[in-house]
Amino acid sequence: MKKFILFAAVLGACVFTSCKDEDVALNQTKVEAAVIDQSQLNDAKKAVLDDAVSGYTYQGTNADNEKYYKSADGNTTVTVKKDGTIETKTTDAEGNETTTTTSYDYTYEVNGQKFTDVNLLMNAIKGLPAGTVVEVVTTLTETTKDDKGNLVSTKQKQAKSKINIPTTENVSTQNITVPTSVNSDKTQNVAVKVVTDPRHSGGKGGK
Repeated sequence: MKKFILFAAVLGACVFTSCKDEDVALNQTKVEAAVIDQSQLNDAKKAVLDDAVSGYTYQGTNADNEKYYKSADGNTTVTVKKDGTIETKTTDAEGNETTTTTSYDYTYEVNGQKFTDVNLLMNAIKGLPAGTVVEVVTTLTETTKDDKGNLVSTKQKQAKSKINIPTTENVSTQNITVPTSVNSDKTQNVAVKVVTDPRHSGGKGGK
């Protein structure tokens, strides 16, 4: 009987004060925005190309203002194209020339989701709750094809990093690590600005 009376008293108090679940819910914090430093990401992509031609000697620029390099024996010419690919021309002892094109691409994975666009990665981070530790896996893929478009080879290198989402309203700078070589463990950090904002879980005071 005492328990019933106590329950009735609590229920009556809620009715009198219009208690609702959302009114008693605690404020929640989530990511309002995540913005990557695109200039640093561009620097990382340039570092990938620089690494790819590191074994060759710089010759200058061609008529299209593209940088080109040669091997020590002079049989191979490597050109960094304007679209970010690398064209390699090799002449064998019999004078036969072969041409390949190599491209480099980043893909990203967070919480089991894979993205080919870094903006989609930022959207995936946006909205995550406070205190979340997000592991980001960045994969650099090198794809080489012959002049007919046939696949010659594929190489990959991965780097893992973590983004710690603050528990209060805050603007913090986190980093994701990206590979800058498929042949070594070279990496580069790229800054991500994380903006967290306290939000009510659905009741009064929510934004």
